[in-house]
Amino acid sequence: MESSVESSQAQLAARMLEALEIDSAEDFFAAKELLELAVAAMPIDGRLPTDAPALAGFRLAQAMLFQLRGARPGLGDDGVLWRGRPSFLTPERFAALEREFATGQARAVHDRWGQHLAKGGPVVEALLHDPELVELVSTHVGPLSPQRQASCIYYDSEGAHIRPHIDTDRFCINANLLVSHEGERRSSLVVYPLAGEPRLIALEPGELVLFHADCVVHARTPLGPEERVWALSLGYQPEGEFHR
Repeated sequence: MESSVESSQAQLAARMLEALEIDSAEDFFAAKELLELAVAAMPIDGRLPTDAPALAGFRLAQAMLFQLRGARPGLGDDGVLWRGRPSFLTPERFAALEREFATGQARAVHDRWGQHLAKGGPVVEALLHDPELVELVSTHVGPLSPQRQASCIYYDSEGAHIRPHIDTDRFCINANLLVSHEGERRSSLVVYPLAGEPRLIALEPGELVLFHADCVVHARTPLGPEERVWALSLGYQPEGEFHR
């Protein structure tokens, strides 16, 4: 049951969004980028702020981001739609993906916060457009636009992480697949529900989590010594929304 505080936050978020008079894609993304600034100030260790004003500011920004996509099918409190090892990812196909990640690491470029990014090869591209995966996504969120994108992410050094954030428009719906996790496991994917504590999502290699990534705050906590994580993000866009 929604608490009175959560209800007040939701009502305030709705009033503030109404005051912004979002009538175009330009308005939508201007509001989204402004709200991202509040989210970026969050702690990187997967915890909520301990300072009451900072927590209140985060909760308000979080509620507004959620409501920006509030009409989307399947949008629940923590944004997670599905988790598991997909049947189309056979052992042979996963082994080919691991090899492609290993050879692609040399092409990865530093992005921020210790992570490195690379474009995928033919194995990644085939997964991005796999009919079973596309059907899984569309079953949860409805028809998809033709726009989709893949990103190979390498975390190879102690302290590498992704701050709490929301994804770009290319990754509205993120199918996040763990390719490899070596060393003592200290780092985890984290999603921030609208209420309650952050939720750790500790995937096993070959496991995928599908979630609303452009309106639900998420992060990866810092890696420990000699820890390594490789992950594949596959991004999709529902039809009938503001996109750019």
